[in-house]
Amino acid sequence: MKVPKVPQPAVRIVIDLPLRDFTAFAEATEHLARKMGRRAPDVFALVVHQLRRRDIRGLTEEYLESAGWPVEGTKPIRPRKPRKAPPAPTVPELADPPASALGRN
Repeated sequence: MKVPKVPQPAVRIVIDLPLRDFTAFAEATEHLARKMGRRAPDVFALVVHQLRRRDIRGLTEEYLESAGWPVEGTKPIRPRKPRKAPPAPTVPELADPPASALGRN
């Protein structure tokens, strides 16, 4: 098994993959080997390739589609930014009422 080169820093994860899904990757590597010969990836390199260089929107849309949720009409997805605290409410300055309003002339 050749270990694909992964740029550092990296995160190591362990995934339990159902056999039928693993078989799909194995059969895909066989197809790639017929086309690419010795330059074809092995199963593990193909899995890593499928997980790398993904964007937020593509991952989200792909998941929604596979789960049967509508993709159209969803808001554009942007990375979260910390929210700024709303400005404190201002209290209008209380002015002294005119003397005429108090009945003092």
